[in-house]
Amino acid sequence: MNSEARRLLEGVRTGVVSVDDALLKLKTAPFDDLGYAKVDLHRTARQGAAEVIFGEGKTAPQIAGIVESMRAAGQGPVIVTRLDAEKAAYLGARFPIAYHETARLATVGALPAPSGAGTIVIATGGTSDIPVAEEAALTAEALGNAVERLYDVGVAGIHRTLAHMDDLMQATAIVAVAGMEGALASVIGGLADPFGPAFYAQLLRERRVGRQHRQWLRRRIPGQYDQPCGGSLMTTLYLDCGMGAAGDMIGAALYDLLDDDARADALRALNDLGIPQVRFEAERAAKCGIAGTHFRVTVDGVEEAPADGGLDPARTRAHAHGGASHHHHAHRSLADIERAIADLPLPQAVASDASAVFARIAQAESTVHGAPVDQIHFHEVGTFDAVADVVAASYLFHHIGADRIVASPVNVGRGTVRCAHGILPVPAPATALILRGIPTYAGTVASELCTPTGAALLAHFASSFGPQPPMTVMRIGYGMGAKEFAQANCVRALLGDEVPDFGAGPGGTEEIVELSCNIDDDTPEHIAFALELLLEAGARDAFTVPLTMKKSRPGTMLCALCAPADRDRLARLMLRHTATLGVRWKPCGRYALAREEGTVDTPWGPVPVKRSSGFGVTRVKVEHDRAAEIARAHGLTLNDIEAFL
Repeated sequence: MNSEARRLLEGVRTGVVSVDDALLKLKTAPFDDLGYAKVDLHRTARQGAAEVIFGEGKTAPQIAGIVESMRAAGQGPVIVTRLDAEKAAYLGARFPIAYHETARLATVGALPAPSGAGTIVIATGGTSDIPVAEEAALTAEALGNAVERLYDVGVAGIHRTLAHMDDLMQATAIVAVAGMEGALASVIGGLADPFGPAFYAQLLRERRVGRQHRQWLRRRIPGQYDQPCGGSLMTTLYLDCGMGAAGDMIGAALYDLLDDDARADALRALNDLGIPQVRFEAERAAKCGIAGTHFRVTVDGVEEAPADGGLDPARTRAHAHGGASHHHHAHRSLADIERAIADLPLPQAVASDASAVFARIAQAESTVHGAPVDQIHFHEVGTFDAVADVVAASYLFHHIGADRIVASPVNVGRGTVRCAHGILPVPAPATALILRGIPTYAGTVASELCTPTGAALLAHFASSFGPQPPMTVMRIGYGMGAKEFAQANCVRALLGDEVPDFGAGPGGTEEIVELSCNIDDDTPEHIAFALELLLEAGARDAFTVPLTMKKSRPGTMLCALCAPADRDRLARLMLRHTATLGVRWKPCGRYALAREEGTVDTPWGPVPVKRSSGFGVTRVKVEHDRAAEIARAHGLTLNDIEAFL
């Protein structure tokens, strides 16, 4: 029970506080309605710590009003996160605050002394992780914890991590702040004592989506793992391309994921790039009653209108030049575009991705026209428009910073479309080439839905294509196309947390095959032998089920679970070693815990154990033969040994 509730009850017990006064205090404690905020004044009584103020998106006077309300109610120390220096100065003129610029965090009021319960170690993979780590460290200190900071100890230089073994082994809790692969958390989770009585292996991850800061603090308590070793949640961006994809639609969907402040910042950043004659505008639009964003790119004040069927400039304006130019309008080659992108004030990673997307388009056009890539040219006006779409999408992909990008199968539309070269089938030849190896379908809309720019962006950024993975969706964005159809013409972007696939960390999903056959005229010895052979041949599991078959004869169903690659081989084994006339098979998906073997030191010597973990579940099972040996030698029960472990 926390101290505030304890003091109140103690006052009732000693007679200092009457029952009615205590009841009144509890009734009036819950919150203070300030109009713009309902301040939770009962948080300390319920959870032992005051409410934390999220400063971003609030005005300085609003933050000050909340702080004043909390302090008047005896709540504190007050923590304000995501606070810029200007707002901190405003608060500093009114309250005793300590502002930490690196963490963008302020504390109002004196911090409590460490409770003495232990030490939290906060480790970072690199220097760039320090702002997130400092926010965690200062929050922990404000809650009365002793903190040990281990910064820039990433596993790329493992000696830096190993130099702090004593700190890690003595920690009560560990927070690892690192990148998407989770390597630092995995190594620390392996080095620290997994059977310590109060050990917590924690992974804190952050990605910024405008004001939406998401942090994941994973905790292991005695007897229960929660994926401390590489099984962290992934931020996954899923692109729903049920109505195809164009460059401006993808960019608009990503932009629509952001909050209002971040949208304004992103649009300002894009216009500050200085793409010649180009201006970005974001308009609210609706399709079939769904509100979203339409990206409007103007070149010299004129918006490049899509050609018939919704084509983008990258295709309608691309063609081969053989020998001297016979056109009267200006053109740009791939090399010209790459130089133009390189000259923009972009982060190197964004510029590299944008150039790679254009290289895909140029290579596809080269194959279609049967000409070298250096002879593929783009009309200058169309080039500016397409560069703007590609750069905007690349910038926003990096700004969002998802760990993984997945896209649905792409609806390319159907029919034909007229362009500068004549009437072409849908998808257009260049688009079809870019989408090779990516699942596509025609759908029912008689129009071109996927453009070369959209196809190239998907092919470059998406790591896989298929149905939406299991994920907790945090934000949804809609990028609207220009044309009107009976179905909402948009790309939908979903951003959220995904459990990694099997093999990427503890627990996940996998595809398996179930083989089975019914047997009523074979001996138990033959069936048992076949089951043993299936396991020896690599079946994940094999088992039998008693059956009542035709004419009420007792029978046996022999079943085996295996990897899809082993299906035919194990089916042949079933047919060869049993009397069955046929083997059924069906594909199955399953949730599986990750498994590993290890050894635990005990007072009776080392004991082999098998650990399985994932999906918030952990089991540690002792190797039976060794446990039985110890039990006999020391007069113990198996329960005694298992309880120790």
